[in-house]
Amino acid sequence: MQAVNSMLKSSYAELKNLRSLTLASLLAAIYAVSYLPLAGRIIIVPGVIEIRFGFIAIAIAGALFGPVTAAIAAFIGDIVGTIMFSGSNFFWGFTLNWVVLGLIFGLIFYKEKVSTGRVVAAMLFNTCIINMILTTTWLAMMGVGEFKTLFVARILPNCVMLPINILILLFVLRGVCSAYKKLIFKQS
Repeated sequence: MQAVNSMLKSSYAELKNLRSLTLASLLAAIYAVSYLPLAGRIIIVPGVIEIRFGFIAIAIAGALFGPVTAAIAAFIGDIVGTIMFSGSNFFWGFTLNWVVLGLIFGLIFYKEKVSTGRVVAAMLFNTCIINMILTTTWLAMMGVGEFKTLFVARILPNCVMLPINILILLFVLRGVCSAYKKLIFKQS
């Protein structure tokens, strides 16, 4: 528990660093732009299987700046993206999903080497808890359908997308974290 408290304090301190704050804001903006239909996703099977890129910006924020900063970036990015680009109704449950995901990405990746195991753990949490349970709950609350029916319908697309998202996140996060470390050490 002490390690988590230390990580949260360190992540909070990132908000006082101008470089960290600027990059976290940029990542929040990138996440917000991912709400644009043509910019933030590749549609494989319309309405069923889509590669969405918003989670990458939040994962990068978590890896570079920790859980607090990533959660704030996710919160701001989700609100801005929904209001400006999605054209749909805003629902707090989906914002909660992104805040939780930012926290989890930060807890898993912050100040740690990006390993396959960490990426798999993060994406399993995203798929099983956030996508399958929380998102399905919010959709049922919004009247899209019954929880059980929605849950069953969402199993196949989430199972198909899990390994794809793992590979995308693994390669992108390794590359970005490596480049960021080289840039930081070069400037120090």
